[in-house]
Amino acid sequence: MVARKKVIGFFVLLIVLYTLFAWPNPTVESAYSRGFVKCAEFLMRVDRDPPTDGGPPKGVYGTDAIVWLSSEYDKDRERDVRFLTVNRLNGRGVENEVTSSRHVGYMPAAVFLALVLATPVRWKRRVMALILGLVLVHVFVAARLAMILVHKFHGDDSYCLFHWDSPWDTVLEVAFRLTAVVPASIYVVPLIIWIAVTFRREDWETLLSRFQPGESD
Repeated sequence: MVARKKVIGFFVLLIVLYTLFAWPNPTVESAYSRGFVKCAEFLMRVDRDPPTDGGPPKGVYGTDAIVWLSSEYDKDRERDVRFLTVNRLNGRGVENEVTSSRHVGYMPAAVFLALVLATPVRWKRRVMALILGLVLVHVFVAARLAMILVHKFHGDDSYCLFHWDSPWDTVLEVAFRLTAVVPASIYVVPLIIWIAVTFRREDWETLLSRFQPGESD
């Protein structure tokens, strides 16, 4: 009976927390949008300063892929991150590409926060799970953004930098859709991370023991 109450309490609190975190909040989402752009540019080592030799700017990690991002949350809350992608070799690119910091980063973090805070374990374990888990969630977020950019520079268009033949082009397309397009990844990946960082071996042993013959609540 006690275990059943904990499970019910977990799901009720999870729904409440998820609704709270997922509910559109312009102040929080605007701050997240700006932070998303700054962190993305830092991770990609985006250099906005013109080179001293008068040549084109440096690309991401020294490659020929130039990427500049900007937060336009005040103009468009649904598609708030605009980025310019340019082929450094020929100067051609796309200026009006947009994505959503809410979809790419904010929602996976919100799902993970709700899961951990609703879990009926000691607060010390929750705090440790939050610290480690949020790092892993944003590693996933960085991977999603990287996949978007890799997909953007792949192909036969003039601004593209490379083209993979089959079957690798198919592998890239599937990976792109699974990580950056399919909405389910917003929930599935945080769920996996939550399980990995929150629960211990003894938790699983306790759970499994409840399903053994002769055991009761």
